Amino acid sequence: MTLSQPWWLLLGLLVGLLFYLHRQRRAARAALVGGLHLWKRVAVQHTPQTNPLPRLTPALLLQLLVLLLVALALARPTFRAAKATGGTLVLLESSRAMQVSDLPPSRFQSALAQASREWRGPVTVVEVGDFPWPLAVERADVGAVRSTLRNLTPTDGAADWEAAGRYARGLLAARRGVQIVAYTSAGTFKAAEAALRDLNARIHPLGSSQPNAAITGLTVQPAVKDAPWTVRGSVRGYGGPEDRTLSVSLAGTPLTTLPLRLKDGQDTPFTLKFTPGTGGVLQVTLNRADPLPADDQAQLLLTPTPRPLRITLVGTSTQPNPDDPLERGLSVLPGAQLTRLTSLSARPDDTDLLVITRQDVTPAQTPFAPVTLWLNARPEGQKPDTPLAWNDASRLSGGLTWADLRLNASDGQAGWTGSTPLLSGQHGPLIEVRRTGPASEVRVHFPLKNSNWPDLPAFPVFLRNLATLAEPRAGQQVSACTVGLPCLLPARAAPLGGPGLKVAAPGESFIPRRAGTYEVDGEPLAVNRFASTEADLRINPSGQGGQPPGASSLLTLWPDRLWRLLLGAALLALMLELLLHYRSEPGLRRGRWATFTPGVRRMLALHALAALLMLLAVFNLPLPGREQGSWTARLLPAGLPDPTGRVNFTLWSGADLTTQRPQRPTPPGDLALALATVAAAAPADAAGTVTVSGAGWPVSALWPDVQAQLRADGLQVKFENTPPAQPALPGLSVPAKVSAGETFAAQASLYVPRAGSATLSLRRGDTQVLSQTVNLRAGFNRLALPLRETQAGVVGYTLTLVSAGHVVTAQAATRVQGDGGVLLVSSDAAAAGAVQRALQVQGVPSRQVKPGTLNAAALSTDGLRGVERIALLNVPARALTPDARAALDELVRGGAHLFLGGGSAAFGPGGYVGTALVGLTRYCIPEETPQSKRGGRWESGSNTVRNSNWKPSGWPASQISRFPRSPATSGSAIQASMVGSGRKKKPGNGLFQGRENRI
Repeated sequence: MTLSQPWWLLLGLLVGLLFYLHRQRRAARAALVGGLHLWKRVAVQHTPQTNPLPRLTPALLLQLLVLLLVALALARPTFRAAKATGGTLVLLESSRAMQVSDLPPSRFQSALAQASREWRGPVTVVEVGDFPWPLAVERADVGAVRSTLRNLTPTDGAADWEAAGRYARGLLAARRGVQIVAYTSAGTFKAAEAALRDLNARIHPLGSSQPNAAITGLTVQPAVKDAPWTVRGSVRGYGGPEDRTLSVSLAGTPLTTLPLRLKDGQDTPFTLKFTPGTGGVLQVTLNRADPLPADDQAQLLLTPTPRPLRITLVGTSTQPNPDDPLERGLSVLPGAQLTRLTSLSARPDDTDLLVITRQDVTPAQTPFAPVTLWLNARPEGQKPDTPLAWNDASRLSGGLTWADLRLNASDGQAGWTGSTPLLSGQHGPLIEVRRTGPASEVRVHFPLKNSNWPDLPAFPVFLRNLATLAEPRAGQQVSACTVGLPCLLPARAAPLGGPGLKVAAPGESFIPRRAGTYEVDGEPLAVNRFASTEADLRINPSGQGGQPPGASSLLTLWPDRLWRLLLGAALLALMLELLLHYRSEPGLRRGRWATFTPGVRRMLALHALAALLMLLAVFNLPLPGREQGSWTARLLPAGLPDPTGRVNFTLWSGADLTTQRPQRPTPPGDLALALATVAAAAPADAAGTVTVSGAGWPVSALWPDVQAQLRADGLQVKFENTPPAQPALPGLSVPAKVSAGETFAAQASLYVPRAGSATLSLRRGDTQVLSQTVNLRAGFNRLALPLRETQAGVVGYTLTLVSAGHVVTAQAATRVQGDGGVLLVSSDAAAAGAVQRALQVQGVPSRQVKPGTLNAAALSTDGLRGVERIALLNVPARALTPDARAALDELVRGGAHLFLGGGSAAFGPGGYVGTALVGLTRYCIPEETPQSKRGGRWESGSNTVRNSNWKPSGWPASQISRFPRSPATSGSAIQASMVGSGRKKKPGNGLFQGRENRI
């Protein structure tokens, strides 16, 4: 047996005080005597010998027993081996597999109960799901931590133990003697063991082998007008062959039941034709419950009439201007309904996106619309400027390469108070974002005509990002969010919250923890998580080298509760002592309280108070304490000194609390994880303020979710936007994916407080790529570093800047894929051959296929191994099978790039309306519309779309290999319809080069 807090045994020294009090005790009794003279003589003649020890009465023995039992209980005895004294780090898996009930009530609740008995000293609890999430960091108030975790439920995601291992190493960087305990599902034991191999962690796998079945996919293909829609999905069995039935319902109304014959480890597909009617939630459910019901259901939200995107353009004219790139970009946004105004006399309540180009309109204290874009920079007073720094972490930067932007001048005005620069130049922000409640405002500090922005693919993508921020559901007939990934809320939506859900504000995103149907503004929101490897429950943990599940909790139940048993025995002894006192005092039995002296009364009150405190301790009830005050914390990037003079002594961000906690590092990672760590380390029920210092903080997709949660908890986050006093590397950007052999550029943004020379070196992994001395001016500088990779795989880069004795670094990574070239789909062999020769001039391989040979199998990953760039050259929709059109849509959403070449058989005239292709382009009107035969200019209603001006001749020669990505998809689709004049182009000057620029 060991004692966790042995110093409490010093209470045993009070035994001497107890003996002394009993020896001095005198019974005060009233007596009538005739005189004191006789008694004095007797006292002188018969002086008794003093006894140094009191008589051992039952009351004395019981009081000694109470004292010893309390001292031993406070010493926290246990039969376990001695524990580390630096606290406990608990890594608790929160995946869908932890919902299995083979350990009642579930694996997760069993792990949580067992973990609470493992805590020693300050406790840190980390939830391991799709990302590590700190629930408590170095918290000594164990009771408050238990209360926080009591209602915690597992997620429907997967456990990323590799990320949890990195996070744990960051937490332990400056700490010693911390015991690490991890609780995993049986299927992820090996992953946890590999991730925590060097941390000496005790890993407990939970669960036994179980058969299971799960839904692994669900898609819906809309159709034209009243034609039936198509549902496709798959179910996988994990066990022997079995028969299951699948129920399909729409808006609560059953549609059909499909019988399925499941095979072990194989996907069983299913297909269903149906009429959507008015739409609703399409739900697919596997009948007959299995050990994991959470993966037996999937749902999609169907909206046959998509929600519109209401756009108001405030300019100098109400007439359409087809030559204006802004109008063209706004008109083709999903679900766009464009209204043109010349003034803003009243607040447009029916507007989602407000675009202002009129120069005499100024911002108001309250934003005019949920999302406002200010494009009214005055051309006069412009100062020469160029982009030097950018914010890739912003949602508005998704799919953009700011480094391609070129401009001549900006207005040089100071930024709004409280705004965040999206793009910065020499004189201040070039593009800034300000958030006021749920509304967002974006201001551009340069006229569009002074830049090449309208000619870049980045411009329509930026408009799409704004539209998604205003109304993410616009134009979508089929929609669903995914557990573990950000789910956008419209700017007009009400705050979303609920059990197990982090509160999300309008215009922000939240990360769903559980799959199912949510409700946003009275409308359903479908959330899915299709099953993957965690659905396979057929693993026996006893063969994995871990402790069998449940054994630890049974063996440790008695020693972890021993202190309560000791306190209970002490309480019983105290009650017996009070009973003896009651029987020995006639005044107590007769209820004569007034006959007692003040000393006796105080003794009885102290006995009662001691009994009450012991009773509270036995039941482990929290005592009311004083209100926690406020606390503050400061986050600093690596190497940046604190303004108070202290310097971070680690490579991680320092966070110090005003509760006199020492400065310590938070784990490496992004700003969201650092702030979540500080919030988890803060005192419970206390208001806090975190000041974020420095520039260059990496921000992940978790940031909106963490920001909403901190705001709901009453935590204020302040940013110090003052320029750093030391050199910094706020940005290093490379394309997300490149092809082998392709030349690309790494764009770097550097900051130095003083002009001078600096050493710049770039490493590819452990190999140095370049090292040179550069001359930098004071402030921000921008550099482009040419790179070229020949081997497929993930390549990481580290840029190091050495200036004035300071060393700063930045990291970036890209995925290099084997160049499968461009797949040219065309019925015109001559036209495809001309494009193929043009690509050959640029060094881009390609191959031709006929539209009729393109099917779903050919468009699968195996059929097109390595091909992620596809060009449809004047191909009508009817030339492609429905499966091929659906496969193209899935390829783009999965990361592929699609180029749509226009002509007499493409877009509207090609019958794209009502097919999967219409989701990849907005240059479509029905084929029978007369305007569709007017060549390059199409008109529909009050909007005018002229796609003949989408000329890719101004794009870089390598642009075809890195088309921008839409924020709603992983890939991209570029459309063009050009009628060339036959002019010869110089090599290297256009996207497609050759004798003619005709598609």
